[in-house]
Amino acid sequence: MITRVHHINFLVRDLASATKAFNTLFQQQPVYDSLHAREANTARYQLGEVIIVLVSPTSATGTVGQYLEQKGEGVFLVSFGVQNLEDFWEEYESNELVSVASAARKGLANWQVQDISLKCDLGTVLQICQEKNQ
Repeated sequence: MITRVHHINFLVRDLASATKAFNTLFQQQPVYDSLHAREANTARYQLGEVIIVLVSPTSATGTVGQYLEQKGEGVFLVSFGVQNLEDFWEEYESNELVSVASAARKGLANWQVQDISLKCDLGTVLQICQEKNQ
């Protein structure tokens, strides 16, 4: 079962400029990470229980770079928190409206993420996220 919005990703061309603006807005410094496999750098902010992540491609040919080229800057992804990915799919295995869009993969920090597909297209990536004990 989905328990909350875990994180929201914003796609940006210039991570330095975007973090400068968000640092001012949120009055905090982000945690920086590199997602080598996705060819992107990130800056994340903890806002209560929701995490805001700025994502910037390091290559125009990677997944994130291609998405930026096609869709432009803005909301890139909304990730919903679940206790367990496998349990989530047990609940939805016979539901025609929710389906798997990608294999589960390691996300930032201790996150295990998986893209999902709904029968309606909202113009953004949706995913589920499980925090794994380190």
